[in-house]
Amino acid sequence: MPIEFFSRLPLHGETQYIPGDNRNRGDWNRLPAESTGAVSNFRIGDDFTYIDYLSQVARAAELNGFAGALLVNAPFGDEPWIISAILARETKRLRFVDAFHPFHFSPWQATQMAASFQRASGPAGLEHYPGRFGCCAAGAGRSAGP
Repeated sequence: MPIEFFSRLPLHGETQYIPGDNRNRGDWNRLPAESTGAVSNFRIGDDFTYIDYLSQVARAAELNGFAGALLVNAPFGDEPWIISAILARETKRLRFVDAFHPFHFSPWQATQMAASFQRASGPAGLEHYPGRFGCCAAGAGRSAGP
C-alpha cells in the first residue's frame, strides 16, 4: 500500500508565528487591543479573501501530489464543512477530512451536514468520486482497554 500525504489547511489564518499575528495571510488579523486572538477583517469589496487564498493552497496541494487535506475546527475559524464544500468545487481529486468533536453535533445533524456537503460540492461530490470527503471524530479508533 503506498503512502498518501495530506496537507492541513488552517481555518483561522495562516502564519508561521502565532494565530492573529500581523503577518497572517488572508483576511485574519490580530485584535488591535490584544496580543493574541484572530478576527476576520473582511470588508465588502475586497478582491481577495482568505477563502480565495485557501482555494489557491488547495489547488497547489493537489498539483504537488497531496492526496487530501485536513480541516480542523478552530474556535475562531471558519466552519470546516462549508470550506470543504467550497474547496471541493475548486479541486478535481483532493480529498477532505473534517475533524470535529462528536459531542458538538447530533448524529442527525452530522448526517444532514454530510448530505449538504455532497450537494454543494456538485459533480465533485461523493456520488461521482467516492472517498473525497471523510470525517474524523475526536477519539475515534482509540481502544478503551490497555
